[in-house]
Amino acid sequence: MALFSGKSINLGLTSIFLILFGFGLLTPVLTLLSMKLIERLFGRFLGILGRLPARMVSAEISRTGIAIAALMIAVSATIGMDLMIGSFRQTVAQWVHSSLPADLYVSLPGEKMTADKALVDHRLKEKIADLDGVQMLSSALHTKLIADDQLTKISVFELNAKSRQGFIFKHKVGNDFGKGLKTNER
Repeated sequence: MALFSGKSINLGLTSIFLILFGFGLLTPVLTLLSMKLIERLFGRFLGILGRLPARMVSAEISRTGIAIAALMIAVSATIGMDLMIGSFRQTVAQWVHSSLPADLYVSLPGEKMTADKALVDHRLKEKIADLDGVQMLSSALHTKLIADDQLTKISVFELNAKSRQGFIFKHKVGNDFGKGLKTNER
């Protein structure tokens, strides 16, 4: 069932549940068999001290079997969560690397974009562009407008060629503005 679940999340989760449930039901039987094997192997070498722990586990299988099954399910859930978190972390790292390919990010403190802050931002951009070793520079302006009693968030990007790869654009703007860049309107 797990092999044929394909992209069906419900079928995949159901098959994982059934696999865990099946192993949980088999755990007491497998525990008894392994304790018999351990009793024989260690009994030959250690005598009664080798047989006693295995016999105690076998004698209390109604409790130990359930405890071992619960431990098995907890360990498998922990491994599953670790795989999921690791996969998510790797995906986010790849996204950040492809979306934010710069070596340095600079922003001015504060939330509101006032005229003074915009001027300081423009001067800072010019100074950074004049530094030795600066090959490319992009800038972004995030602000809010109130028009017709409605708040609108606006983001204006001035992107270099490499930065454009991190964006998905819906349509093009005229050739004069943005030199054929595409914009994402919502």
